Amino acid sequence: MCIPKKASSPTKQGEIMAMGIPIICNDIGDTGIIIKESAAGIIIDRFSQDGYEEAAGRLNDMLLIDRTSIRKAAGKYYDLKEGVIVYNKVYSQLLP
Repeated sequence: MCIPKKASSPTKQGEIMAMGIPIICNDIGDTGIIIKESAAGIIIDRFSQDGYEEAAGRLNDMLLIDRTSIRKAAGKYYDLKEGVIVYNKVYSQLLP
């Protein structure tokens, strides 16, 4: 029996996207949203034989995904400098 993984590491996702590699993942947290918005891979939305077969049937589509657009999306979602700015704004609002 295969027990499906329920979550993935967003850091790993950012690293893979920065290399321009399409991703196959489930729709947990921001992971699925980022893949959908950036068209950077395939989302498995059902942990069933049909769900896996549907994703497998789309594997050739992944060869057509523009690697440059995946790298750009990685910068949009995972850029360290931008992350520091965003966190600084949040913390500034929380602290007196």
